[in-house]
Amino acid sequence: MAVGAAHRCHRYGGGWSTADTCARGVARPYSSALAGGRCAGQRGRLGGAGAGRWLRVVEHRLAGAAGHRHGAFAGDFRPAYRFAGRGDLRAGRRPCTLGAVATGFTLAALCLCAGVHRCAGLRAAGRFRGAGTACLCDGRDGAAVAFALSAPGRCLAAFNAVLIFEPLVTLQPGFWLSFAAVGILVLIFSGRLGAWNWWQSWTRAQWLIAIGLLPILLALNLPISLSGPFANLLAVPWVSLIVLPPALLGTLLLPVPVVGEGLLWLAGGALEWLFMFLGWVAAVLPAWLPSAMPGWAWLLSLLGAFILLLPKGVPMRPLGWPLLLLCVFPPLDSVPAGQAEVLQLDVGQGLAILLRTRNHTLLYDAGPRFGEFDIGQRVVVPAMRKAGVRHLDLMLISHADSDHAGGAAAVHQAFPVDRVLGGELARLAPQLDARLCESDARWEWDGVVFSTWRWEQGPDGNPASCMLSVDAGGERLLLTGDIDVDAERAAIASGFDLRAHWLQSPHHGSRTSSSKVFLQAVGAVGVLISRGRNNAFGHPHPLVMARYRWLGMASYDSAELGAVSLRLGTFGTPQAERAQRRFWRD
Repeated sequence: MAVGAAHRCHRYGGGWSTADTCARGVARPYSSALAGGRCAGQRGRLGGAGAGRWLRVVEHRLAGAAGHRHGAFAGDFRPAYRFAGRGDLRAGRRPCTLGAVATGFTLAALCLCAGVHRCAGLRAAGRFRGAGTACLCDGRDGAAVAFALSAPGRCLAAFNAVLIFEPLVTLQPGFWLSFAAVGILVLIFSGRLGAWNWWQSWTRAQWLIAIGLLPILLALNLPISLSGPFANLLAVPWVSLIVLPPALLGTLLLPVPVVGEGLLWLAGGALEWLFMFLGWVAAVLPAWLPSAMPGWAWLLSLLGAFILLLPKGVPMRPLGWPLLLLCVFPPLDSVPAGQAEVLQLDVGQGLAILLRTRNHTLLYDAGPRFGEFDIGQRVVVPAMRKAGVRHLDLMLISHADSDHAGGAAAVHQAFPVDRVLGGELARLAPQLDARLCESDARWEWDGVVFSTWRWEQGPDGNPASCMLSVDAGGERLLLTGDIDVDAERAAIASGFDLRAHWLQSPHHGSRTSSSKVFLQAVGAVGVLISRGRNNAFGHPHPLVMARYRWLGMASYDSAELGAVSLRLGTFGTPQAERAQRRFWRD
């Protein structure tokens, strides 16, 4: 309650900030943000590089932990019952009290560690004042586990309560992982004839939760942690017993000058040791990025996971293993040889186009970055994972403007990249190790021919954009970056083959590009426009749009249609994401 009050004081503009004071009390770069942010219930305390490190090493491993650990701890508290002198789960309130205290303690611990403060639909430090209180209120039912096991309707009520108070929480993966994990524990701990000892309960819960959450992680496009069960065996009790007590006690004792900050410093040190361990585990067993799978295959894998969670006596239980293997070896809709799959992503005022042949992948530009908001990390990387991309053969950055190259570092960090080419190298991030795009370079992948052109004598900036021509079975696509009228004239004079059926609108449809002579030289039947809705630049310019219409070019605008996909080599019609819009999004 004190923590919840501190959170409200900070949130509603109180005269002091517990989060900031906690952060000052921990003289460590990442643990200070965690101690300050988790104790006060603020996700925003982690930012920049610290957030990236935390997400890469921990969150995919413990994102769902906050939702289910209280069920695991409250589900097997025989030592506590013996200590209380009550061997029967239905004996009275004292065992429930002990279980509730441990439950709330574990919940708060995992909220501090994993950063997911929606635990089984309750906030550990906020409106609901901890799941321990909820379990204690259920004491007259006779068991600390009654909240999770004997009354599934209460879990549904908690689910609805969270949605009523915070509808947007459904956009957070931790929300779904939390409730899914609680449901898994309800399934595996209820209806068992024989009892597991404490070690079996702990280890089996880890593995069964990993199995049960596998299809959920696939649906959320999250990486699968191969080291999660091993890491949780140490991380959860470490945080519950070593990190959380000094962290919360230090928060309560912040008015005491030295004691509060000293306890927070100890909590930060314990978190640093945990970071070192999790970093080592993640290096030994890195996260696995599964390929995209059809909906029917995902449903079968979900059924397989459910069957494996059932008790051993259930008939046909081993059938769950081959069904679950669909997650590991999903049937893929591969691109036929001689064709290319083109996907213009909806990245706002910027550009990112993914091209896939049968065995190769190319990314043309990587989307914008606006300060700490990285479209490459938020949009491009998840879209590539959903498309089944595991590595990039080539990332081609047309030029170094932030609306085209801003997301390149995030993509380069998320996927192995064989080569990086750029129209201008001076302003690109050094870690990309980019090479200069050369004019008239030509190569072939799986029967699809690629060629590049760049105005080598032109100035830096937009005119230096590297163009890419793609020819799949006679159907051609021309990607132009941000070339201007002068670069268009130079391309025509160079003799580069500009003919294409599909054209990426130069410079988002700016008035300084898309000259009449250039468009006539291309002779496209359609133009792909990537821009932000109501952007400050007025793209695309009305005169340019009139020119497209006059030449009979159909326009596919990302601001109106969302992502646009095209199967090059089939001479088909582009498909727009919003053409398949669900009715509940209207």
